[in-house]
Amino acid sequence: MFSKALSVIGLTALMAVPASASTTFDFTGGTNHTSVSESFSSDGITVTVTAGRFDGSNVVEYMYTDAVGHYSTGLGVDTGRTDEHYVDGNGNNDLLIFRFDKTVALESISFSHWDVEYNWQCTNWGRYGCYDWDLVGSEGDDEFSLLTGNPWTLLGTNYNPDGYNGDGVAWASLALVPYSDQLGVGAHDSNDEFKIRSLTVLEITSGVPEPATWLMMIMGFGLVGIASRRRSVAAAA
Repeated sequence: MFSKALSVIGLTALMAVPASASTTFDFTGGTNHTSVSESFSSDGITVTVTAGRFDGSNVVEYMYTDAVGHYSTGLGVDTGRTDEHYVDGNGNNDLLIFRFDKTVALESISFSHWDVEYNWQCTNWGRYGCYDWDLVGSEGDDEFSLLTGNPWTLLGTNYNPDGYNGDGVAWASLALVPYSDQLGVGAHDSNDEFKIRSLTVLEITSGVPEPATWLMMIMGFGLVGIASRRRSVAAAA
């Protein structure tokens, strides 16, 4: 009886937990264009991406000067200035803002151009100076920032990935990020620069059990109480 009662509670508790499958948004394969916003849909969830800047928890969206760049390797920020079209902290703290049409929990994120910095270097020195300049990649020290909620809350500015393939692609699991319908991923330090390849989220549905589920749970707890009482009486005898 006792084990059966626990089985009932386990079943009803499982029924009360919000159930949803993970959804991955793949941002690679862009045509190297910029726009005020970009929208993506997957598994019945739509996310709209805009660009902005942040200073602590203060977020400002520059809809007419900062654009979302959709490139072959992912999403970046184009500020219309001379810096690179990455999410970077050079000058301003770039931010990509993801607004979902449903409440989600962020599970993981992946990046491109991670820990790779490009600088102009001379590749052909001559008698009268440099004849050829090329952009040469070198290892960097990237970190990323996370903001969430409404109003915005800065979760941190020094997140590091869990894995890195050595070719600019990195990924991070982020199970502890609070549930929300908006998320900001940015760069805080001047040497941070990357693009966002993908996001994986979990849709959060209502966690309030139906009346029938509550009744089953109450009955289950009652069965546990009866079973415990009988076991106590039997032990005393």
